[in-house]
Formats: sequence, C-alpha cells, structure tokens
Amino acid sequence: MKRTPCSPALLVFALLAWTPVRAQTPAPAASAPVADAATLQFQAGVAAFQKNQHEAAIADFREAVRLRPDYADAHNALGIALEVRGQHTDSLAEFQETVRLKPDNPDARYNLAIALDRQGQTPKATAQLQAALKLRPEFVSGHYLLGRLWEKQGARAEAVAEYRETVRLRPDYAPAHYTLANALDDSGRHDDAIAEYHEAIRLDPSNADAHNALGNVLDVQGKHGEAVVEYHKALRLKPKFALAHYNLALALEALGHPQDAIVEYQTALKYKPDLETARQYLAKALTRQRNAAKTAHMAQTQNAVQAARQTKAAKAARVAAMMAAARASQPPVQSRAQSGTAPAPLRRGRSLYNQGRLVGAITALKQAVAADPRSAEAHYRLAVALDDRGDHAAAVQEYRKALGLKPNYAAAYSSLGTSLYLAGSRAEGRRAWQRALHLGDPQEAQNAATLLKTYP
Repeated sequence: MKRTPCSPALLVFALLAWTPVRAQTPAPAASAPVADAATLQFQAGVAAFQKNQHEAAIADFREAVRLRPDYADAHNALGIALEVRGQHTDSLAEFQETVRLKPDNPDARYNLAIALDRQGQTPKATAQLQAALKLRPEFVSGHYLLGRLWEKQGARAEAVAEYRETVRLRPDYAPAHYTLANALDDSGRHDDAIAEYHEAIRLDPSNADAHNALGNVLDVQGKHGEAVVEYHKALRLKPKFALAHYNLALALEALGHPQDAIVEYQTALKYKPDLETARQYLAKALTRQRNAAKTAHMAQTQNAVQAARQTKAAKAARVAAMMAAARASQPPVQSRAQSGTAPAPLRRGRSLYNQGRLVGAITALKQAVAADPRSAEAHYRLAVALDDRGDHAAAVQEYRKALGLKPNYAAAYSSLGTSLYLAGSRAEGRRAWQRALHLGDPQEAQNAATLLKTYP
C-alpha cells in the first residue's frame, strides 16, 4: 500500500521583521545618507518581491547589503529571493551571514535550516532548528520542521515528539496531525495513527491524502471493508488520485473481488503510468483471472465428459441387461439343436456359462469351435461369453463367423448389433438390429424393435 508523502515543511521563508531607521538624534553627516539609502533599497526590494518581480528584488537587496554589509534583514531577504529563483548555493551563503549577524534570531536560524536541508546537510539543519527552539520554545513551524528532519534521519521517536509538540501548541493545525499520524503508522502504532488521521480529517475534511492513509492503516489491520470506504472518500475528493485507486485495488482483492480490483489497477496506471507496483499487481491479477477461467473451463469440460461417460455407461448397462433378458427368454439350445448330438465341449461350455463360470465357459467354447469350426452355434455361444467379459471386438468376430455359417441367425444379428453399439459403431449396430427384425424370429424381432426404438 502506498500513501502520499507527508505534507511539505513550510518552505515560505519568513521575512525578518524590519522597520525603517528613525534617528532620534542627529546622525553624523557622513553616515546618515548611507543608512538611509540602504533602507530605501531594502524597501524597494520588498515591494518588488511582493509583486513577484524577483530579479528586481534581488538587485535591490544586493544593493542594500553593499551599502550596509551588516544589514541582517537585507541578507535574509536576499537569501529568500535567491532561494525562490533556485540559486540555492547563493541563498545558503546569505542565510549563514544573517545568522552570523543575528545569532539570537530564531527566524534566521529557521531559514538557514531549510537551506541546509536542501543542500543535503540535514544534521547541520537539525542543529540550527534546535538552536532556534531554545531561543523560541513555542516556535510552531520550528517544531514541525524539526520533526520532519528527525524523521528523515530515521529518528522516529524524536520525530513523533516534535509533531506532538506541534499539535499541542497548535491543535487546529491539520497538516501536523496528518504528519504525526504518518509517523505513528510507520512506528507500528496503528491505533494511535488512526486517531490522528481522524483528527486531521475532522479539521480538514477535504484532505484526500488523509482518507487514503487512513484506509491503508485499516487495511493493514484486516479491516478491508472499512478501508474501501476511506479510499472511496479520497477518490470523491480527488478522482484522479492514482495511489488511492491502487490501494483500493489491493483492498478489493483481499475482499475477493478480483475483477473490480483489475479495473482499479488499470485506472491507477491511467493516471500514473510509472506506478510500477500497480503494473506488477495488475499483471498478476490478470494471470490469476486467466488461470481461473482455464480451470473453470477444464472443470466444465471434465464434468461434461464425465456426464457423457455416465450416460453412455447407463445406456450400455441397459442394452446389456436387455440382451441378457432376451437371451434368457430364448428357448434352451437343446430345443434348437439336439442337445444329445452336440459335441461335448459345446455342452460343457453351455453348462459352465449357465452356472456363471465365464472363464471356464470361454475355454470350453473355444475348444468347441476348434473341434467344429463350421458350428454356427459354437461361434455364437463363444461370442456371447466374450461379450459378457467385455471383449466386444473378439465377440464381433465370432458373431460374424456364426453369421457366415448361418446367414439367417437372428439371435447372432441381434447380439452383434449390441456389441457394435457398445463399441461405438452405432450405425452399424442399428443395421444389425434391423436385419434381426426381418429374419422371422418373433422373439428376436421384438428385442430388435425395442433396441431400435430405445437407442437411436
């Protein structure tokens, strides 16, 4: 989660209070004109600066310090004007000279501290602020800036102390409450941070940054729903707030709303294309979305295949049951082919089959076929046994051999149709049933008609 940086320190340098020199007694003739000229140049510089005529102001302030080198107010004002123009090295020199001339002026030290910090000399800046606060303990801006400098140096406890002093001296200063909340949050004191964020928002309801930061703390505590509320408040105040969109996306993902999170990541990148963390999380979210879609599709396909298999198995079971019933209803073989004249292997095979001893039946029926290859009955009975064992391909071969020997063998056609159907040759299986329908065997014709009607 991200938040906007702390509100910047007060970077508007304080112009040291000044008043024109008023001689109470006649001044020496030689010095009076110089003093008056320097003051006039200073006044002209202030007027130009207030009109944003910074180059003219710099020229006037330079002339004032040329006329009076120990003119501390003019050095300070020149430093401010140079700082505004981005001439930081020159401005630092002027603030240093101001402090040298007026070491007991806290405003001068405050300005010097800011200039030193800009130059990366934060420890020296800290020392100047500490000196300023000794001179003026209730210097609100000084405490606030000192807190910022301590925080920059990693001294969070010292920073929190200075921010607390700032809000003690000025309880209605919303930026100080916000900055204090950030420092408390960074210190892991989330409940205290939440209280300060609420106070900052109470004092300044338009602070979108405070709502965003409050949302972050709530989200860290697992209060994702409350965090979402704060992010939405921040976005109502600042619709193009990229960090709030990004943080909202994280909270929405935590709540299990990946699609809404993707939209927020994309919006964050729209307003801040260089927000790399948002880009990375968006890529991960899109990958998860694609994987979830693939998984769902695979599950749907597997379910469909399983359902089809179950349907096919159920149909196969019904067909097998029907054929078994049909076979059971057929007259005993002895009435069709005189049992007494049947070879011994065929009789033994039939007997074993009727006892449910399928392995022995198949062995015996193979012996019967070997003993009499021209026996349609032996081929048919072997095919039935093979079919029951699930060896449909071998069964089909035996049915065809039986039909080759006995072309009008209705039972063989009916059973062949069932084996072909179960093996997936549905059209060929139906043709075999249709053939059985017209061979003059009433029982097999009835079975074939039922099969044709049931299994299209």
